Amino acid sequence: MTRQDVVAALVAEFGSHRGVGLDEVLSKGKSKVVFEVRARCMRAARERFGWSYPEIGKAFNRDHTTVMSAIKAGMRSSKNEGRKVRAGLAEIPDLLVG
Repeated sequence: MTRQDVVAALVAEFGSHRGVGLDEVLSKGKSKVVFEVRARCMRAARERFGWSYPEIGKAFNRDHTTVMSAIKAGMRSSKNEGRKVRAGLAEIPDLLVG
């Protein structure tokens, strides 16, 4: 499996439910949705396949420092989403009682 095959598989995994395709992830697009999908794909490439930042950058047409920033920002975004979900779950008992 080539790096581009891996990237295509990651985009299919993370982008399909958001309506984001491979061309968008590899483009210079900066919309929030495309950024989030791209960051998740980059993070998965790092964690699952052990790719270095330069390797990820080459696969996604980005500089390695951009990859580092995207992964870091994506992790912050995931933490914020988790907080929102937990806050919403905490409200459920009040809604059931009230």
